[in-house]
This record gives sequence, C-alpha cells and structure tokens, in this order.
Amino acid sequence: IADLGGACLVSFLVVGVNAVILEWVLRSNWIRSRLILRESPSSRGGLVFQSTCLLLFFAASLAYGSWRINSAKFTPGPKIALVQGNVPQGLRNEGSSEDGSQFPAVRAMKLHYIRLTDFAKKHNPDLVVWPETAWPHEWNEAPEHLLREDVVLDQRVLRQVPQKFETPLLVGLNFREWITTEKAIRYNSAVLFNTDGKIAGRFDKIHRVPFGEYVPLRDTLKFLNALAPYDYDYSIAIGKDHTRLPVGDYRFGVVICYEDTDAPMAAKYVEPGGRRKVDFLINLSNDGWFAGSNEHGDHLCFARFRAIELRRPLARSVNTGISSLVDGNGRVIRPKLTKVEQLENFLNQQTEDGKVPRHIEAPIWTINMQDQDDLPESEWYDYTLKPGVLICTIPLDNRTTLYAQWPDALPQLCWVFLGVYFLTGLYSRFSKRSGDSVQGTES
Repeated sequence: IADLGGACLVSFLVVGVNAVILEWVLRSNWIRSRLILRESPSSRGGLVFQSTCLLLFFAASLAYGSWRINSAKFTPGPKIALVQGNVPQGLRNEGSSEDGSQFPAVRAMKLHYIRLTDFAKKHNPDLVVWPETAWPHEWNEAPEHLLREDVVLDQRVLRQVPQKFETPLLVGLNFREWITTEKAIRYNSAVLFNTDGKIAGRFDKIHRVPFGEYVPLRDTLKFLNALAPYDYDYSIAIGKDHTRLPVGDYRFGVVICYEDTDAPMAAKYVEPGGRRKVDFLINLSNDGWFAGSNEHGDHLCFARFRAIELRRPLARSVNTGISSLVDGNGRVIRPKLTKVEQLENFLNQQTEDGKVPRHIEAPIWTINMQDQDDLPESEWYDYTLKPGVLICTIPLDNRTTLYAQWPDALPQLCWVFLGVYFLTGLYSRFSKRSGDSVQGTES
C-alpha cells in the first residue's frame, strides 16, 4: 500500500492497530487502577466500530498488495555494474585531505576502483557505477588553463576510465563549480562520463545531511561549529535540479546517500508533467561510517520503500555495502556468485604481523531477468565489508502510482484533520463557557 500513501500509510495502519489494541487493554479496571487512569474508558460500541474499520483496512491492504505484486510485468532494461569498493572511512578521509600526505591513499583508491571496473567490463555492462565520493579528489569545473597542473592531470585520469573500458561511468565525487577565478561552489555530485571522457550529465545532491554536509545557522549561532566533524568549512551547496541521466534509450534518476529516505524528493523523478519520467533509480552511498553495524541493513530498508512507492527499480552502489537491486515490488533480488577475482590489495598495505598481503578476494555477483528470488534479511550482511562488483539487468516496471502524483497527500490530510479537530474543540469550549456565563447572568 506504500504506492498509495507512501511509508506514512504503512505507519498509519501500524499505529492504528496498536492504538485500538491499547484501547481494548485499557478497558480492564485492574490495568487502569495500576496505571492510575481516572478518565472513563472508551465505550465498547465505539471500540467495536473502530476495530471493524481497521480489520477491513488491514484486509483491503493485503488484497491490494497481493494484486499489485501479481500484476507486475517486468521487462529487461540496461545491464549495469555496481562497484562496491569497501574503502575504509579512515583511508577515505586521508585521501580527501589537503596536505601532502594524501598521495598514497589517493593512488590506492584510484587503482582499486579502476581494477574493480576492469572486472566489471568483462560482463559488458551498459553502465558502470561507482559509489558516493568514490573519486578521492574534487572535480574542478573550470578552463584547464586556470587549474593547477596536478588537478588537470587528475581529471584526465578520471576521463580516461570510461575511454579505456569503452563504457559510460557514473561516479560519485565532490564537484567544485567555479563562478569566478576566486569563488567556487561545492556540490556532492553524481557525474556521468561518456565513452569519450566528456561529461554527459550531472546530478547535485539536494537533500543535505545537517552537520555531516553543512552546519545549520553556523554564521548566526557560532557555537554550532563546535559540533561539526571538521575544523574547516566543508559545506556543500544545494542541488538545483532532478537531473534525468541517460543510458542508451533509458533515463534514470540519482539519489545520493540518505536522499533515499526522502520520499517526496525521489517522487519528483516520476511526477506527472512535461518532463520524462525515469525508468529506474540509482542510489550512490558511502556507508563506511557504519563499520559493519545494523545501519547497513537499516539504510537498505529505507531505500526499498522508494521502489514500492514509485514502482521503479532501484539499484544501489554502496562503498561498504549493501549494494543491491530492488525491483518495483520492493524485493531485494538474490544475486548469484559468478566467480571470485583476485584483487591486488592497494588499500591495506600493512597487516598486524607486518607482512604486506598481495591479493584479496573480490566476489563478482550477477542478477539476470529470470532471477526473482528474494534475498532474506538474515543474509544481507553477507554482502557487507568486502570489495566486489554486482552485475545486474534492470527489471523495468512501467506501472504508475497514486503516491507519485500526490506524495504529500496523507500528511496534509492529517494536518487538516488535526486543525479541524483543534478548532472544533476550541469552539465547543468557547460555546460552553458562553452558555455558562448566560445562565449565571440570568440566575
């Protein structure tokens, strides 16, 4: 039912059921005496009516969900390669530092992702996807004669990746757009490079994470800067557009990191209007901060709702996992282990015993159109904290949803109901006081 009213409608049903159960429990005098509840319990007739309505709502939800799942007709779309680098967050931070000690980390990250892309190329994907901030350097959008020589060389290296592998590349990086020779705006971006090395399109993150990507009111409330994770201004600007990016004849939309928890934001990609609706979504994220905790699974749980609400498949390229493919029914599709490649270990050059490991294992997973088995949550963490590549054929879903047309309808209706309820209560109390005053005057 999330394609009708979003995740809010699911929460509405859950809360409604629990509220009615609580009302039945509180009809017990023994429980009410222990909780020192003095007001009268809800009437039995009213509770029977509420319970009947909720049971009908619950049954209708099951019937509707079953119909929507069984009515899905997926068609094969483009084949994309989702790269999972598993770069430790400490190394990622070192690679993005401004001092001269960054070189080993930068070189390691570049070689690491290029080697994983080499594995992906063997499966002839239509698009290779790197996670959020996978490229260690910022991209500077300015004429080359205005940039330092090392910056120009770095950007040429990145342009050469899609040229070398003859495959378009979508990469997450920090993008610096120069307005003048002295002023620039920074974005957290997903940049699409064509096979000629030129930029085919770019999406700039719209929903920024407070304190993680900017400090709210930092110029007004100076003490808030003490809560920031860095001692310099690392703020990024807000993106301006829900860019539709091309892969062949298809179009896809990007949500970066926790933008996949912002349902109305994702709905912009399929809203009715003059712009073309996207065929699928791609989520780029760096979940290295989670370090193997349950938050990896939590993030995937949130993302699944966007696929259901919009009936659009969602592919996730996540640095430390869980990289995955979610179809329009919200199912996380079980990948098949195709082979295990030996990956030269550029990232961790030193082990506890002082020896330098030469290779690590990098699994290559595949998902084809005929693969429809769910990946149960109990197995999600088998795909975390390891480098690898997920090759998947996108199961296109052309269904439309009520939620995509009115994403905020349920919250707005709830606000209207609360407003009417509040005003009615005020009017009733005012009328009662006026009546009491009139009676007192007459007496």
